[in-house]
Amino acid sequence: MNNESRETPPSLENEPQLLEREIRQALSATWPKSVQELLPGYLPDRPIAELSKAELASYRSAYALLGELVQKDEVEVVFVEESATTPADLSIENEYKARPKFKLKTDGGKRERNEGFSWQGRAVADPTV
Repeated sequence: MNNESRETPPSLENEPQLLEREIRQALSATWPKSVQELLPGYLPDRPIAELSKAELASYRSAYALLGELVQKDEVEVVFVEESATTPADLSIENEYKARPKFKLKTDGGKRERNEGFSWQGRAVADPTV
């Protein structure tokens, strides 16, 4: 009997659930991240023309998940300009491209305030504070 089974590799097993878990863990309210930064090791940072069909499908899945999070108002999209020129490209100066980056949405980073109590548990209006 052959003990070898044809299991899907862990990197591709339940891809949508895996990508969603990884994206949710990597999202930050402080640092906007590109889709490659959210999924390091899963999505290569190469031009689209160089990607395989499987890599393109992974990109589509990741962007679809991020799109759902944006629609649910959990994530915001920030466009960051990055220099597209390299030192070898001296003929083109100051060329930039805007890449979408994703950031966990917060309410200005503030927690809900309770006006009646200070951090010590005493009423704020208490003259003994």
